[in-house]
Amino acid sequence: MQDPYLYECRNLSYCTLIYWTRQNHHIRLYYFFVLSPRRSPMKRVLCVCMGNMARSPLMMVFAEQMLAEGGVDAIVESCGILDELLPGYGLFPGVNLFTNANRHSIAIARESGLNLDSHIPRHISKFDLSNYDRIIVVDHHVRRALINEGAPADRIVILNDENDGIPDPIGKGHEAYNACASIIKQALPKALEDL
Repeated sequence: MQDPYLYECRNLSYCTLIYWTRQNHHIRLYYFFVLSPRRSPMKRVLCVCMGNMARSPLMMVFAEQMLAEGGVDAIVESCGILDELLPGYGLFPGVNLFTNANRHSIAIARESGLNLDSHIPRHISKFDLSNYDRIIVVDHHVRRALINEGAPADRIVILNDENDGIPDPIGKGHEAYNACASIIKQALPKALEDL
C-alpha cells in the first residue's frame, strides 16, 4: 500500500476507519468497523449539608477522590441549605458571613492530600438540582429541604442513613471533625454505587 491515509469517524458506540490509497491513479477505499466500548457520559454528584463549611466540603473532596480512583468521570460539587449563605441575609446586608471551609475540614482534607483552601460556601439556590445523578445529604432534614426545592427524591441518598446521617461537628473540636471524616469515608462507597 502506497501513501496510506487514515480518516477516522467516531461516535459514542463505534469507530469507523477508512483507509484509502493512490495506486496507478486509482483510489481504493478500505472500510473497517471497529467496535469500541461506549463511553459513559460524565456523572454529576452534589453533596449537601447545612452551611457548606464542614461536612459537605469533606464529602465532596472524598467523593472526587473515590470516583477518580474507580475510573468514573464525574463532577462533584457541594452546597448548603442555610439562608445565611445568601448575600444580604442577616445582620450585615451585602456581606456573606460564610467565606470558606471550616479550618478543621481544611486540615483533615490536607491530611488526605486533598485541598479545600479555596472552597467558598454556596447556597442550594445556585444549583439546578435536576442536573445531578446523585445528591448526597447529611440527614433527613436536609433531604426534606431539597425535596421542597424541587430535587428528584429518587436521586437523594442520606449518607450513613442507618445511623441517622452524619453528625454535625461544628463547635465540638478537632476530634469531632476526625470522627465525622471517618464516617464519611466509610459511608461514601455505598452512596456512590452504580455511578
